[in-house]
Amino acid sequence: MDRLKWKYNTSRAYRLMHLETGHYAQNFLLTCTALDLGSFVTAAFKDSVIEEKLGICGVHEVAMYVSGMGHIVFDKTTRSDIEDGQVLPEGIEIRLPIGDHS
Repeated sequence: MDRLKWKYNTSRAYRLMHLETGHYAQNFLLTCTALDLGSFVTAAFKDSVIEEKLGICGVHEVAMYVSGMGHIVFDKTTRSDIEDGQVLPEGIEIRLPIGDHS
């Protein structure tokens, strides 16, 4: 944050911080896709836990997004036996965020 505030001595620094976070996440997802890895990004995390694990103060350095990747275990393209509306195999769960889904 300090570097952005030095370069952009206005509130624009905060806007750019969000834009850069999105760019980093997009590159991460594209790279994972190119390597045939499953990936995710989320902003739903406990800031204090991540900041403690990374050893950052949460004032001058902050966690804005969490991302992860791994090998794909379940590939829906290989499961042609599952049709829409059918019960998913045991251990597979789908959760939608709470809110307006229009």
